[in-house]
Amino acid sequence: MKDRVFLHARASVASCALRLNAYASLAALALAASLSGAALADTHPHIRDGWFIGLGVGGGSAALTVDGESTDREGGGAGSLRAGYVFNPKLGVGFESNMWLKSQNNTDFTLTTYTAALSYFPVEGLILRAGIGGGDASVDQQAGSTTISATESGFGATAGAAYEFRLGRSFAVGPQIDFAYVNLDSFDANYFNAGISFNWYFIPR
Repeated sequence: MKDRVFLHARASVASCALRLNAYASLAALALAASLSGAALADTHPHIRDGWFIGLGVGGGSAALTVDGESTDREGGGAGSLRAGYVFNPKLGVGFESNMWLKSQNNTDFTLTTYTAALSYFPVEGLILRAGIGGGDASVDQQAGSTTISATESGFGATAGAAYEFRLGRSFAVGPQIDFAYVNLDSFDANYFNAGISFNWYFIPR
């Protein structure tokens, strides 16, 4: 059953190439407008110290590799979550997770990584991240009134970059990009995500 579900999921992901449409164009314009406003409002110093949390939303593209053959890249939604501690003005450590998801033909397919990550702040506003840990793929297939679910777990790694506009002493917003790799017994997967991130720094007084 699990093999049939993942086989159906691979067929769904491979069924069409990534397409740009009017909605994506409008979303890009809205994102550009919001970041322009954030840039104008960026008047607070980029102080990083103590605990931080963050989340991100956006979109991305994913591809699977099965028996040495790769599928076409497929577009989907994206999200990220992070929490950690800045122990040095240039370095922080913590938990980093990001995901790519696609719903098609009554099937929800999700790729996720969850890693121990290092954040590096080379210059004001710029963040570079990388982490290693676990990853998984999950499938929820609707068949009438029944939902068939399957999950396979394995190795995961992620790397990304972001730029922040500090809108308050402890709140920042800005664009981010991420790459993730998931290695499973059934297949390998990789995905690129892009979107906007929101981060809070609990700076000691």
